[in-house]
Formats: sequence, structure tokens, C-alpha cells
Amino acid sequence: MAAQRLFLPVGEPRRSREEGIMARKSAQERVITPRTTDIESDSAFYQSEEMMDNTARAKELRRHATESERVLWSRLRARRAGGFKFRRQHPMGNFIADFACLSERLIIEVDGPGHSKRGGEDAARDSWFQAQGFRVLRFSDEEVLRATALVLERILRCCEMPEGKTSPAP
Repeated sequence: MAAQRLFLPVGEPRRSREEGIMARKSAQERVITPRTTDIESDSAFYQSEEMMDNTARAKELRRHATESERVLWSRLRARRAGGFKFRRQHPMGNFIADFACLSERLIIEVDGPGHSKRGGEDAARDSWFQAQGFRVLRFSDEEVLRATALVLERILRCCEMPEGKTSPAP
């Protein structure tokens, strides 16, 4: 059997097998707990036991996207939606937007089943985004999964509207 070669980034010291195992265990021990009691409710509110800054939280949310977020992202990424550039889990102020099109000042939020219990928090987020000059579109998980084409059509109509206008009717 030929010995396996390890390719390491330039300047990074080689780890022993035990050090590698300990590093993996350390990473696995970081527990992610939901801020709400319903784990399935929404990935936008997960946080680690240690306080994470918004950028680290956004990276974690990208890794643990819901099915509806993955479906919508597959249609929005790489300028697939009308040539508009979208960002996924984009940190803004104290919040993280599920999807953002900065050029069109548009925020898209995908709400899980627990959002009906958090109406006040969602309203506060929406008003903060609007105060920053963004329009906010909200879709339920079911809408995204069952009527993806209609959701995309509504997003594109909103992107093509002049900035002073309000969001298009459903």
C-alpha cells in the first residue's frame, strides 16, 4: 500500500494524528442551540453557546439552511434571477437577512412554521430594514416549496419596480 500524501496550505504546520482528532472533537463540541423553543421554526435564530458575531452566525446559518432556503437559493444564486445579484444570510445591523439584493434594496425572508408565534420580532426586523431603505418580501416555507415559480415571479416584479414604490401585491 502506498503512503498517502497530505497537502497542507503553505506555511501551516503539519498536525499529528492526535492533534487533528482533538481539533475535530473540539469543533464538534460547539453546540448550536435555538433561541426559540421550536427547533424547526427558523434557521435565522440559531446561535452558539458562545456569543458569535453576525458574520460567524451568518456562516453557520448558510451551513444549516432549511430546505426552502436551499430551493430558493438555487434559483437566486449566480445572477440566475433576471441578472440580479443576491446574497444569502447577509448580516445587516443586528439582523441577518435570509436573502438580500443590495442593488435593488430588497430583503427576502423565508418564514418557517414558528414565525406565526414571533410576529412582534418579525415586525421589528421589517421596520428596521425599511428604515434603512429596504423593501421586505416575506414568503412561507410552503409557498417556496410548492409554488417556487410564483415566488420567483413576485421577486423579479419587485426587483424591476422603481425604488420608491411599495412591494407588489401577491
